[in-house]
Amino acid sequence: MISSGPANLPTIEWHHIHGVTLGPGQFLDLADTTPFITTKGHSATVLPCDNSGQPLVRLFAGIIDAGINTLESPNVEYLQQLSSPQDGLCVYHFDVGTTINNPHGVTDFAIINTRNNVIELTDRNTITLSITEGYKNKSD
Repeated sequence: MISSGPANLPTIEWHHIHGVTLGPGQFLDLADTTPFITTKGHSATVLPCDNSGQPLVRLFAGIIDAGINTLESPNVEYLQQLSSPQDGLCVYHFDVGTTINNPHGVTDFAIINTRNNVIELTDRNTITLSITEGYKNKSD
């Protein structure tokens, strides 16, 4: 059974990810809610993008402790009205929750450079993560 988390469940994290350089295949762990399993929340990001609004890095959610293969790309929505692809900056958001590989919730949120070239994050790149529901993992 999944219920509302305890009073000390993390609720909001905001990251300014300026100056981070990611080579091909490298990832940046943005948040780890361990020992709490996150079941509901929301995320908004400003990431580098190409001229068509496609992100240059991909967002992932899952449980890194259980292996990188548990990470999945959430259903990310591109917010065209807030984005400037001509300047290489786009806004995306997604709902936090369960995933196919993690039906009971997730603990980790990351961005991964899935491109073949180095990506450098600028002073405009940010991520906000709001957690609204979760539970303590009994094995931790």
